[in-house]
Amino acid sequence: MIALLVFNYTAAQLSDCTLAVGGKDTEVIIQVFQLNDAQQEKLMNWLGELQLYHKEKADEIRQLFDTHPQQTTEELEQLAEKYKGLRDEIEANSRAMDLKLIATFNQKQYERYVALCREAGREPMVVEVVAPDPPGPE
Repeated sequence: MIALLVFNYTAAQLSDCTLAVGGKDTEVIIQVFQLNDAQQEKLMNWLGELQLYHKEKADEIRQLFDTHPQQTTEELEQLAEKYKGLRDEIEANSRAMDLKLIATFNQKQYERYVALCREAGREPMVVEVVAPDPPGPE
């Protein structure tokens, strides 16, 4: 069952247990966590947003490699830093999408997520639930 989760192996997030929303296993995520219709609708909307975002970033990366000077070691180091920045933005956005989905989980879904993460030796991402505002004075 662990193979059903897709994990992000970046150095900065080595221990985080991510779902990789937007990856090729969307149907697996839906089945494993038994997403209801409302959750599936949100997921599909987020996937559309994520695809547009990734296309924009891919275009930026392509333009960076096409236009950035690459003759000297210093220029290559600058290129690498700029590329790393774009890659980090993509990873942060993907992680944010995972958190959005996890925030929609009910208790049983979240417990399944936590159990699968721990079984895989990964740290589940924690989604903070904001308590509703207390009623104000009347």
